[in-house]
Amino acid sequence: MINNYNEIEISIPKPPSLNQLYAGKFWTFRHREKEKYFNGLALALEGHDKWSTDRFAIHLRYNSKFDVDNSVVAVKFLADYLRYNGYVIDDTPKHFLELRITFDAQLKKDEYLAKIICYNYNLIQNNNDNDIRAAKPSVLHSDLEDISGERGTVRRPTRPKRKPSARPKAGKRDNK
Repeated sequence: MINNYNEIEISIPKPPSLNQLYAGKFWTFRHREKEKYFNGLALALEGHDKWSTDRFAIHLRYNSKFDVDNSVVAVKFLADYLRYNGYVIDDTPKHFLELRITFDAQLKKDEYLAKIICYNYNLIQNNNDNDIRAAKPSVLHSDLEDISGERGTVRRPTRPKRKPSARPKAGKRDNK
């Protein structure tokens, strides 16, 4: 069933501070924080119908002590969650059309409301065979194992391995 437009409003967890995430923290700390946040997003979307869309926008209203620019973490994590779980095709500018973050003193303290605006909205039937999210994880995989469950890293080297030199290595020299 295809509808052209739909808005989904959800209450999302308060994100970690952007300053805390990047203030001298190792990547494993950021990864753990993202996994915790993904669990909260899974709970927030739990009662909603399954859907997908190819183009979307996110409007975030919040009331916390964070500066507006520090609240971008909530949108970043939400867009990543939607992408990783098959709700949206991608979070590139071709698909993620608009981002709006607004402080709203009318909300309760530390309340975050996200409105996901879907263009070319597609309601997925309850048949799990057609659900593209059925085979996808609801949280990030650990960097210590890949999707197949094998130990190792999911990160790939950014440059190719060097070819071994044809010249033999020099042995130890005796300095007499």
